[in-house]
Amino acid sequence: MDKEEQTQAEAIRRKVLGDNYVNTTLKGWGPAQPVLELLETAPWGFLWPRNGLDLRTRSLVTVGILAAQDRHAELATHIRGARRNGCSFEEIIEAILHAGVYAGMPTAVEGAKIVQGIAQEENNREA
Repeated sequence: MDKEEQTQAEAIRRKVLGDNYVNTTLKGWGPAQPVLELLETAPWGFLWPRNGLDLRTRSLVTVGILAAQDRHAELATHIRGARRNGCSFEEIIEAILHAGVYAGMPTAVEGAKIVQGIAQEENNREA
């Protein structure tokens, strides 16, 4: 990946996940450097910049996949990213509901609980 692609990948990652997440997740721990390089190259350098889907749609697809895999920590991260990309809570719940029908209702219930918690976080920040 050249410098311009690397800059674009980091910009998209920061837009979706936020500066705090990018600045702190796995930073400064040498053994994790290959994981960070893979993150910069595969999802953020290759996939997310593609023109086939906009960032909102990619966020909803990612939410559905992570919900279906019961990856709760990453799901919460990407729900917050979906919100940054302009997705409503109703759209996010639809993606989780879709995943729940195909992956099992516990997936939908756990996903909805995570969305509810993030909605409460947002409400607390606004209050």
